[in-house]
Amino acid sequence: MTALVDQVAARVTAQVPALLSVGSAATLAALIQQNVLPQRTPAAFTLPSGFDAAPNALVSGGHRQDVSDTVGVLLVYRIAGDAKGDKALTALSTIIAAVIAAVAGWEPEAPDGGEAGSAEAFDLVRGRLVDMAAGAVFYQLDFRARWLFRGS
Repeated sequence: MTALVDQVAARVTAQVPALLSVGSAATLAALIQQNVLPQRTPAAFTLPSGFDAAPNALVSGGHRQDVSDTVGVLLVYRIAGDAKGDKALTALSTIIAAVIAAVAGWEPEAPDGGEAGSAEAFDLVRGRLVDMAAGAVFYQLDFRARWLFRGS
């Protein structure tokens, strides 16, 4: 089992060939720290967006919680000569649709600490334009999967 964010990265890499690179939150943080954009776009970054957990469902003798885990996919696209990002925004719509088709409805493995076979398919939660700067468009899609944590 692996973290859901890693599974989404692998899925997007395999299912959306239009993306020239797929990176992690750490890769994105390094680019931000250097104040640079990805060299190859369209690019995607998979981000752990947090989780929510229901209270322990067992009265005694164990621990069982339903967990709802959210993973973000930040898309970055820029086209040479498109200073305002208008062309990139239009072109990005096809990639947005491809990422949604790849992740929404797909059933991952339960993440580390989760009960095997307990993960439900990802739901699309939201999509939103994050920014348009320096001729680049930043668009984030959020997906949520539920799984079961069972402790001792």
